[in-house]
Amino acid sequence: MAARRTNGPSAAEVVVDMARLRLALASGAAPKADHAAMRAELDGLEQILAGPAGKLRARLAQMFALEPAELAALDLAVAIAVEPALGPQVGALQGRAERPLAGEIALRLLYAAGPEPVIRPTRPLVRWGLVRRVDYSPGEPICWYADPALVDYYFGRITSGDIAVSKVAAVEPLPEWQAPELARSIGALRKSGRQVRVALRAGLGSGRASLARWLADKLEFGHALADADLIAGGDGQAVWLSLQRMALLGGLALIWRGMPPVPGGSPAMCELQFFLLEPGEVLTPRADTADLHFDLPPLAEQSRAGLVRRYLPQLEGQLDDLLIRPSPADLAAAAPHGFAQVPPFATWLRHRYAMQGRNVGRIESPLFGWDDLVLAEPVVVQLENFAAEAKLRARLLGDPERQRMFQGAAPLSALFSGPPGLGKSMSAQVIARDLGLDLLVVDASAMISKYIGDTAKNYTEAFELARRLNALLHFEEADGICQTRIKAEQSSESFRNIDLGHLLQLMERFEGPVILSTNMRGNIDPAFMRRMRYIVEFRRPACDEAQRLWHAMLAAAGADEDLRDICAGLLARTHDLTPAQIKGAVVSAAYRALAAGKPISMADVEAGVRQEFLKEGKLVSAVNTAGDEPLARISAARSGSHG
Repeated sequence: MAARRTNGPSAAEVVVDMARLRLALASGAAPKADHAAMRAELDGLEQILAGPAGKLRARLAQMFALEPAELAALDLAVAIAVEPALGPQVGALQGRAERPLAGEIALRLLYAAGPEPVIRPTRPLVRWGLVRRVDYSPGEPICWYADPALVDYYFGRITSGDIAVSKVAAVEPLPEWQAPELARSIGALRKSGRQVRVALRAGLGSGRASLARWLADKLEFGHALADADLIAGGDGQAVWLSLQRMALLGGLALIWRGMPPVPGGSPAMCELQFFLLEPGEVLTPRADTADLHFDLPPLAEQSRAGLVRRYLPQLEGQLDDLLIRPSPADLAAAAPHGFAQVPPFATWLRHRYAMQGRNVGRIESPLFGWDDLVLAEPVVVQLENFAAEAKLRARLLGDPERQRMFQGAAPLSALFSGPPGLGKSMSAQVIARDLGLDLLVVDASAMISKYIGDTAKNYTEAFELARRLNALLHFEEADGICQTRIKAEQSSESFRNIDLGHLLQLMERFEGPVILSTNMRGNIDPAFMRRMRYIVEFRRPACDEAQRLWHAMLAAAGADEDLRDICAGLLARTHDLTPAQIKGAVVSAAYRALAAGKPISMADVEAGVRQEFLKEGKLVSAVNTAGDEPLARISAARSGSHG
């Protein structure tokens, strides 16, 4: 207790002394001759509580309209929390020494409370979580203990107890934030007498928390930053009430990362709250609040240059050609590293984004170019047109009239459809490389959550990460998220339709290229089909295309030219394989040849083909070389030289 002492006695120390005296009087442990002096000491402690030491305690009682018996119940619970040795004495007074908590019996004996229960669910003492009930068994009087944050409050400190909150560093607002005007708007809303909620909408790292901190300071509030996920657990209501209570007692504005699910039946909230939301998110309306939504404008290059000058002065003027545009938070986080050259900073930034997006998808540097593609000519033309439009979109929409007319009709979106192994993923890499972009590959099926609202949140995170990376966004297995919308006969079906609509809106607003690939085009919602700028159908390669694939793969594996020239055509005519299967067969052949310490032979390739068919549960004999005299001569020569 002494370790928590501040200047003069705290309310916590006073209520401990008072509880000790009351227990001595009620239990008969003190001689009767001392009772008068002890009661006089109690009166003196009451006077101390009526002075500066009890100022915060009195404010608490007034703010939450606590009755005298309720305040006594809280005093006793705080005293036991501060001085645990009092617990068994209180328990013994109630006939159960093994239960060292405040209870109704002790309250009557120590504080002369009436026969009516003090701890009632409808009263603020319980509704606001000032104390927590403990029901040991049916028929027994209830007990209670003080919330840890209330114990700190009795010591004169405003804390969140064991709930994780943090502070936001103070920074000067950027011109784009329009901070003074926003502060005036919030001030006008506060005059309505209702609690004010402010949604600050922008992407991660845009400075939303810094703006909220500046606004709180300007409006003469303290602040506390908390994650909305704190409210998602089983004790969400207790956490919500504790933080709201902390803000009320401490004159704080709460800053929430995300939108916490407000527990039903929660009492009125603190005066001012900020919610750091993604673009397009809105606050759930409440009758008792005045709400304001503000979208942070994109960061102007002049402001970005100023932030670079502040945080990374040695890189001033060198980041103009950097593909990834660092956010204010990125530049602030990079400052301690003192980067003096662009490449190390770019590597650090890319790794930072990869770590932040590890639950969203994987970031790939594209390896393939147009020369690596072997596809039907109409398919290649569609892919080239898509890439060309991606390069020209900014010019098309640079004219205000064209932007007005075509903004919603010119999204950079494509649907790649066809069975597995036909080149959809490789084509996405080729386009990304042509555009000079990284590739953000997202498993679309992993986006779907059984929890309401999480699926839409996952979609938003994917698009936001792609925006920050300046990456091509590629959803694999998209049929899982783009299924035909159905009549909403159940709530889950209704929310699935809502999630689908949210995804469509994100695609329309996204300025970068988006590719969705599917193996089952028939399952795709017609609305998606209509919104796609391109629909590219991938089919199995024709014989001449397969021959080119075999030739390219065998060359990459190191097979000699004679074998490539003859084997490629024969295999293309003999077997109907996908590009992925052709690559797999050649890889198997290369491993087989390396293990034998010899060049790749026809037998190695035949074994590779058989391996691919076995993966599909099919059996196939060796490639029939009968009647193919050139190939037979090559095979015979190989056998003679390596036998």
